Amino acid sequence: MGLRGTLVLALLLVVVGAYLWFEEAQPEERGSTATLLGEPRGVDPNQPVRHLLDFQPADIVGVQLERDGSTRQTTRSGDTWTGAENPAAIEDLLKNLAQLPALADIPADATELRDYGLEPPHGVVHLQRRGQSALVLQMGDRNPSVTGVYARLGEDGPVVLAGALVAWEFDKAFRSLGPADEK
Repeated sequence: MGLRGTLVLALLLVVVGAYLWFEEAQPEERGSTATLLGEPRGVDPNQPVRHLLDFQPADIVGVQLERDGSTRQTTRSGDTWTGAENPAAIEDLLKNLAQLPALADIPADATELRDYGLEPPHGVVHLQRRGQSALVLQMGDRNPSVTGVYARLGEDGPVVLAGALVAWEFDKAFRSLGPADEK
């Protein structure tokens, strides 16, 4: 390798080192949650996991899924789900939704929902709990790295970043509920 190649590698090393140093540096403002590129910082590993939705799968008696104007629903009948071609897909959705953490809070107000694919949402999950109010999860666009999905908790709740598993489980459950009831 010649002098020119060595200089290019040295310059690249300096640029990468500077980026890592600034990225890992503590924020100057106390309470600042943004990285050097303005993205929200991840969850502190020392903090307990904050679940996306707080429920027990056994307490869910009804599931309604909405996408592109189509609504599909099922209700629990004993140990199975009525109208589901693959009841295990509904159980998988519930199990994974109960365990999924909120990866990051996204500071978005109502005027910014379109930026995250939440106005209108790409998909909506309604979970009817036994003897309690329903839970609602709106799903929007995937993040740029396609590892997560922007989600809104409730009809007017906060926006969070959830793992991409939520979209995959939603699609699987939606397909298992067969033909849609058009609105």
